[in-house]
Amino acid sequence: MTTRTVLVSGLADTVERLRLLGNLAEQGEVVQIQRASGLDDAEASQASEQHEEVLAHRAVLLAKARRIADALRRLDAGEYGTCVDCDAPISPRRLEVLPEADRCVACQDQQEREAARARRWRTRLEKDDDDEEEVA
Repeated sequence: MTTRTVLVSGLADTVERLRLLGNLAEQGEVVQIQRASGLDDAEASQASEQHEEVLAHRAVLLAKARRIADALRRLDAGEYGTCVDCDAPISPRRLEVLPEADRCVACQDQQEREAARARRWRTRLEKDDDDEEEVA
């Protein structure tokens, strides 16, 4: 299979999964309406949790669809397989496993470390804000 075929197939699969999840999300919204009209607390809580899981899964799939679409644009521009950060070639093995990859392993690791550091910093700031609110 060509790279384009793999990417287009992955995008079609992801879009179909999004369509199915969209139907589930709509059902979850219906359940939330029903909850307001008389489901008991346990049923309502379970329905709400399931709805949140569907929405989280949908967000992951949307991000994947965007990455695949970006990979197709890079392919058309002749930039596919080149790291967007350092311009080094992305290993063929990495592209085989993750065709939508836009970074080499080293740059991806660096980005993930920076994102983790930012999350820890935000968490620390939020905790400090919560502590200040408790004092006030």
